Amino acid sequence: MKKFVITSICAFLTLTMTAQFDRNQMPEPGPAREIQLGKYNTFKLKNGLTVIVVEDNKLPRVTMNLLVNRDAIFEGDKAGYVELAGELMRRGTASRPKETLDEDIDFMGANVSTSSTSINASGLSKYAETLLEIMADIAINPAFPESDFESLLLNARSGVQSEKEDPGSIMRRMRSAVMYGLDHPYGEAMTEESLDNITLEDCRQYYETFFRPNISYLAVVGNVRTKDVRKWARRYFRNWKKAEVPTTTFPAPPMPEQLSVAFSNRSASVQSQIVIGNTINLTPGHPDVVSMRLANQILGGGSQGRLFQNLREDKAYTYGSYSSYSTDKLIGSFTASADVRNDVTDSAVTQILGEIQTMRTELVDDKTLQDVKNFLSGTFGLSLERPQTLARFALDIERYGLPKDYYSNYLKNLNAVTAEDIKRAANTYMRPENGFVFVVGKDAEVGDNLQAFGEVRYFDHQGNLTERPSVNIPAGITAQSVINKYLDAVGIANVSQLKDLSMSMKAELPGGQGTLSIVIKKKAGKEANMFLQELGMMGMTIQRQSFDGKRGQFILQGQKQDVEGADLADLMIEAEFFPEASYAAAGYEMRISGADRINGEVVYIVEVKKPGGSVISEYYYAESGLKVRSEQTIETPQGEMTQATNFGNYREVKGFLIPHLMIQNIAGMDIRMEASEIKVNSGIPNSEFSAK
Repeated sequence: MKKFVITSICAFLTLTMTAQFDRNQMPEPGPAREIQLGKYNTFKLKNGLTVIVVEDNKLPRVTMNLLVNRDAIFEGDKAGYVELAGELMRRGTASRPKETLDEDIDFMGANVSTSSTSINASGLSKYAETLLEIMADIAINPAFPESDFESLLLNARSGVQSEKEDPGSIMRRMRSAVMYGLDHPYGEAMTEESLDNITLEDCRQYYETFFRPNISYLAVVGNVRTKDVRKWARRYFRNWKKAEVPTTTFPAPPMPEQLSVAFSNRSASVQSQIVIGNTINLTPGHPDVVSMRLANQILGGGSQGRLFQNLREDKAYTYGSYSSYSTDKLIGSFTASADVRNDVTDSAVTQILGEIQTMRTELVDDKTLQDVKNFLSGTFGLSLERPQTLARFALDIERYGLPKDYYSNYLKNLNAVTAEDIKRAANTYMRPENGFVFVVGKDAEVGDNLQAFGEVRYFDHQGNLTERPSVNIPAGITAQSVINKYLDAVGIANVSQLKDLSMSMKAELPGGQGTLSIVIKKKAGKEANMFLQELGMMGMTIQRQSFDGKRGQFILQGQKQDVEGADLADLMIEAEFFPEASYAAAGYEMRISGADRINGEVVYIVEVKKPGGSVISEYYYAESGLKVRSEQTIETPQGEMTQATNFGNYREVKGFLIPHLMIQNIAGMDIRMEASEIKVNSGIPNSEFSAK
């Protein structure tokens, strides 16, 4: 039932993604143009609140951002309380319960959000005064309701649990923990244990200590007048009391003396997430920032970057490879990244390191340098069309003590950068020899090859150092015994009572491409079972595969083709209610290829080789016997691709356990297929399986 769903959806999505990801062409960058920065007004209230106003009457809208400019905080065994405090501030004030606050905001068609360091609002400019009054009410009088605290705490626990198997979350936690250290504010992360230690009073205390006007900035952008904003700010923020706010300093994390590998095993991964990075001492406004921006753009700033051109266009390892850097008054970072197939993980690391080394040893040619200067000049100019950009510039100047003409001189400084400056910036800030290769992936397939880059250390999903994963297979466990346990678990003993089976599923396609409907039907036959699978969108069938017991047919967008040979033999097996029961009789070779853990549970891996030579790896829970995953390598227009499907939410239907959830990973994107209806012995007519 499952394999043909998997292959068909991949074939369909591959066609759509071929166009979706075609970014080979890029408009030619125009020459740099002279930029005239707009004006803004700034003033300070008696309590120390700095207010920045950018008047823009093009649209009847206003955006307001209140920023609390505090130092970094190390939360320790209560990691997460600062984030919870920020969320709680949106849950009502002393005079406005959450319901009233929501009603007041909805009435204006506005948006208001909060975080641990900000309050943000946007809406029609005719409601500007009311919006500012609401922001002040939240800033000065948050209620911190107990019931909402418990609700947010529950949501946070759920989020932490869901991140355990998410490769992106695992990468973020491991990279932060290893690069900065678990005892650094940038290295710690919320855990289930730290959430258990947080109290409502912790959140209140954070607010009382750090939410103060004398370290805060209010930026107002839109169809407003400065004199009105000055009047409203004085009226609504005057009762916000200033106070001394603690400052903190943290030592810079030590840089390693040589490159090493930090690996987090995720047995369900069919691709590796790779990040190569190091910490950098690059503060906002530093003279090297402009040179570093150009260097990063050349290396991996977009589809024209060297990483993208190498790893995607030339090698076809990935759909994209990029680099980035961050400026920070405490400590920043440089990273280069890619998500690649398991079998090219070490090759991708080699190519990324090679491109970084080229940036450090060779001068950029004149044409590349000028093209990138023109591109960045153009994007800078376009950004100035948004008044929010001018407000951000003003905030940066105020927060970081930048020269007043810092952004006015930006293009002049950009155009003055030489190839030697870029090479120097690359040598200063792109330093893999003092950094790490971070990989989240399947250790059994990629771990050994990564030893060529340095010592490989293993980390769990929370970024804690751990042992290399290993699972022993007990004596007596064979491929057939694993298959038999699965068949017993799903109800093979009742298969004689099964006359027909139908399943309807829905899947949301990535990128907003629509909803895919999947219908699968099987029926017992005299000589062989019958099979039907249809994929549809917007009420139309776009793909149909059928087997009437003798003849197989495949239809894609109206084009018909008979299924023959090895494909027909596979279709006959797939028509069985439980295809696994027919593996041995069909001549499939089976062996135990290993054991691992998925979702914290031991799984046995059964390698199934078909007579035609294709191989499928199937993962079965050791305890329950249920199949949790299957993997196979398929051919696509982009080359070979390892395709994986996870099975879950097994439910009993008329005496049979059937998975109601399948999550298929295609090109790094998860396609979630959920069963909406499953019927057993509903009397499906034979005609439904006939060829068209």
